[in-house]
Amino acid sequence: MLITLAERGQSVIPKEARDALGLKPGAKLQMRIQDGQLLIEKRWPLT
Repeated sequence: MLITLAERGQSVIPKEARDALGLKPGAKLQMRIQDGQLLIEKRWPLT
């Protein structure tokens, strides 16, 4: 999936990915940089 970064640094997680991961508004995501890559992971538990 290709994501475009907006002028203010914002991005949108595509609906296909949100559906596959069961992400709903307010879901918590963990972002980290590892070996020069940005990793975004669903945070458990989902509360």
